Amino acid sequence: MDVADRIRRGVKWLALGKAATQVILWGCTIVTMRLLAPADYGLVALAAVFMSFVALFQELGLRVRLVQLEKLEHDYVRAVYGLSILVNLTLALCLVAAAPLIAAFFGEERLALIVTLLAVQFLFSSIAVIPDAMIRRSLDFRALTLVEMLQSTSGALLTLALAWMGYGVWSLVCGTLLAALVKSLGLIWISPFRALPRLTFKGMRSTLVFGGYVTGQRIVWWLYSRVSTVLLGRVHDAATVGIYSVAATFAYMPLEKLGSIVATATFSGLSRVASDMPVFRAYLTKGVRLLSVTGFPVFYGIAAVIAELTPLVLGEKWLPIVPVTQLLCLVMPLRMLNGPLTESLNALGKPAAAWNNVLIVAVFVIAGVAAGVAWGPIGVAWGWVASMPVAFLVSTARVARHTRIGLGPLIRPIVPAAMAGGGMLAILYLLRPMLPLPFPSWQGLAATVLLGGLLYIPAILLADRQGARLVLSILRR
Repeated sequence: MDVADRIRRGVKWLALGKAATQVILWGCTIVTMRLLAPADYGLVALAAVFMSFVALFQELGLRVRLVQLEKLEHDYVRAVYGLSILVNLTLALCLVAAAPLIAAFFGEERLALIVTLLAVQFLFSSIAVIPDAMIRRSLDFRALTLVEMLQSTSGALLTLALAWMGYGVWSLVCGTLLAALVKSLGLIWISPFRALPRLTFKGMRSTLVFGGYVTGQRIVWWLYSRVSTVLLGRVHDAATVGIYSVAATFAYMPLEKLGSIVATATFSGLSRVASDMPVFRAYLTKGVRLLSVTGFPVFYGIAAVIAELTPLVLGEKWLPIVPVTQLLCLVMPLRMLNGPLTESLNALGKPAAAWNNVLIVAVFVIAGVAAGVAWGPIGVAWGWVASMPVAFLVSTARVARHTRIGLGPLIRPIVPAAMAGGGMLAILYLLRPMLPLPFPSWQGLAATVLLGGLLYIPAILLADRQGARLVLSILRR
């Protein structure tokens, strides 16, 4: 089986796994949201700001390097393993020491214990970096999917059970810890790698340089991804942060699920064909087309139904998330596409160029968010809408130059899906008030979803037949 077939099968497995997981995950999440208060989610969101920042350093880009290298030596992998454990142990201790300061920064005493408990994740993750890399390197996405399904499901079920018993914010903390433990144990169990770690820095210079650039990319990515929560937390209260956090959860959901599917397969696959540039360029443009055809209708579909979905599923207290989610969904397809485009530079062994790309996007987004934070979550969402399109065009032009594809071949696959998805959203927005169904109602929600599919599918078949065939070819395998 060649790389192309393995990527297609991998994408299919990842997609099916994510879809199956979401049925369980979102069923649990929706019930949990009804049980918990916005302030509970706000506290975890504030803790996640620091947890996610420290997590940027937990592998120092070592996993990416292991996947990207053409050949690996056993002793080299053992050395990377030892370094990974040392780094994660250090990070966990630093978080425990900083927990009281984090709580004081936000004026929330409970954050100290929350951060201390969540720091345990790094001990779990330290033993799974190498197994994870070896699975991705072999393009065994089936095994990776099964582990991630078990991880997400176990964490969600524990969170729901504890929330039902009245444990509030601690249900979210415990669910997160269980999910991290299950993932690490699962990766170790299915990985072909079996060896003890070895602590040495000999021969690690090039790896650390490469990993340094990858870590730099992640730091900058964190800045523009989390700046919204940080600024809102400083200017507004925890409940306001909770509103934005839940709105972003809906808007980012396809980004985290659909985007991660293609990003995972794209980087691993492109790394295997980086020495053959015609094949590399063909795979990259196919990845952009696949993400566009599947991503735009999903994001724009969420924007179309969130006003009806929120009161039905979450309750009236969450209505403020509606306009925020709608605005974020308008530009999330571009953010989703920006991920694999930048990762293509890492796959080529150009981490410095990828770092510059992430920095460009960060400058635009942080400026937009900072300009709107005074107006709360809605102002932050408008900041994203104003900044992301410009940032995407600039960063994509740089990818086109480094890969020598040209900007046109990278942009053209996006346009048909964007137009078909935008047309679907506009028609649904106009037609829903005309349907002879009460608002909100489950019948109206179902009718809107069905109508959206009936509008988008024929439109994309006419606008981008090649993209539609690409999706069908993956589903048939």
